Amino acid sequence: MRSVRPRSPSPAAGASAQRPGTGIAVREAAVPLYAYSDALHALVLGLVLGATVAFSIHTTIAEARRYRY
Repeated sequence: MRSVRPRSPSPAAGASAQRPGTGIAVREAAVPLYAYSDALHALVLGLVLGATVAFSIHTTIAEARRYRY
């Protein structure tokens, strides 16, 4: 039977893993940056939509003032 190598520790655990082929231990990031991907996308989308709505309201008010009788 083949021997099964244990999986490397998860990055969230903060354990040091060894780079294959070298004896150098590499410290993993405590929390990977892609963990915040959804939150950052939601924040950017909210800012873009908010700016769009604000610009639309501003333009509507400016046009109404321009053509007021």
